Amino acid sequence: MNKFFTFFLALALLVSFAWADAPLVQSTEKEDYVAGQIIAYVPNTRDVDVSQATNLLESWGYTATRENLSIGGMDLVLFQANDRSAAKNVEEAVKLFNNELTRGEVKLLPNYIFKVLNEIKEPCFNRPDVYKDRDGNPHNILLQWDMNNPGELGGIAGADLNVVEAWKMLPASSKPIVVAVIDTGVDTEHPGLKGRIAMKNGEVHGKDFTSWFGGGSHLDDHGHGSHCAGSIAAAYNDGEGMTGSAGPTNVKIIPIKALAKSGAGDLISIASAMKWAGEQKADIISMSLGATPLWPEQEPILKQVFDEIVAAPELSGTILIAAAGNNGQDIHAFPAFCDKVIAIGASDHQDKIAVFSNFGNWVDVVSPGVNIVSVRGKHDGKYLDMYQDAGHKKAEYAIGNKSKAPYDSRKYFIASGTSMATPNAAGVAAMLLSANPNLKANTDALRKILMETSDKKGSFKIKADGGRINAKKALEAALNLK
Repeated sequence: MNKFFTFFLALALLVSFAWADAPLVQSTEKEDYVAGQIIAYVPNTRDVDVSQATNLLESWGYTATRENLSIGGMDLVLFQANDRSAAKNVEEAVKLFNNELTRGEVKLLPNYIFKVLNEIKEPCFNRPDVYKDRDGNPHNILLQWDMNNPGELGGIAGADLNVVEAWKMLPASSKPIVVAVIDTGVDTEHPGLKGRIAMKNGEVHGKDFTSWFGGGSHLDDHGHGSHCAGSIAAAYNDGEGMTGSAGPTNVKIIPIKALAKSGAGDLISIASAMKWAGEQKADIISMSLGATPLWPEQEPILKQVFDEIVAAPELSGTILIAAAGNNGQDIHAFPAFCDKVIAIGASDHQDKIAVFSNFGNWVDVVSPGVNIVSVRGKHDGKYLDMYQDAGHKKAEYAIGNKSKAPYDSRKYFIASGTSMATPNAAGVAAMLLSANPNLKANTDALRKILMETSDKKGSFKIKADGGRINAKKALEAALNLK
């Protein structure tokens, strides 16, 4: 019997610049969970009796839907209220069942909604960088302090990913590293991503899992997913406006749409996308998304659900990297909090934890995530604006090689969040896997390298052995790993 569990996930917060006081504003999602929906989680066992949950929920006015998910032996089921006004209150039903009535292993959860909280400020600088690759060829990098921080505008020199030196020493590799970006989709026609998109039988190798929201293609209609894809893999030597942290690594992006235009998606979409990415032999899954429990008793249930998902056989060959979240607190975000996921916090240009970034001894490393320039997605012939489209007043976040170009024709975009830190880290991870294939499917070894070689001189408030990613040191360690 298949059961379904839905759970709204959204973009890790697009909070603005870490050196500005950033009061939070409401996201486009108004509620904490979907009204009239309850989820039953059936763990990875063969002898679990689900009749108690089914009978009780039916007596409370809920009926099981046909939406379902099975992954790694785990089953999930979504129940919908027949009449929202007559059905027992969602929170009351969940707490009553879990705390007083249940005698089995089935647990109930609300159908969570994860809120996006944004704040908009003006960009603080507009500066091109120039670097030379291992062959001595110069390249322009626009605004990318995260790749090469010279210490301008109050920054600290070297408080960056230290990828430029790593790019110079990266061995040539013909085999691509496949990175699945589970997000709002990707603008696969963007010039900055030319040659970086995975293809199959002459078509883009991507998929859409947002059928719960009406479906569509894997193309980006929000902007967030394109920005994340660019931070990983935007071409290294194409003369365009920026370069992904993977640099010259042969990276191919699988665009997977699991978050809708609103920036929200449910657990069935996310888990199905993860399962499919694993089946496509993705080396890395990058997830700039997350959610947190509504009350303390929910956390162990959420953790068990996510632990089973990430441990599923379909994902055994894949390394998962996820955003720690942007509550600015030691709050556990999922799936980043799972042991088999590398949790990424965000740092700023002064080697401090970004004011919006979650922290704590569960976060593995931090990566630059403030004022990050990357690809600006285009949909239906129009460039997207993640902030303006979310209801904020237009501000100069879109940029291009020609600063006087009309705002609506600029190809790149500045954004902040652990959403931006995560793909920066994923690009570095792709580079390490390319340098040493022994790291493939070895999350523990990759995590150990990233942590042990990280720079710890900043103030990050994460795991004692973790710090800000140093790509050059990490690459040296990867090359020496047998």
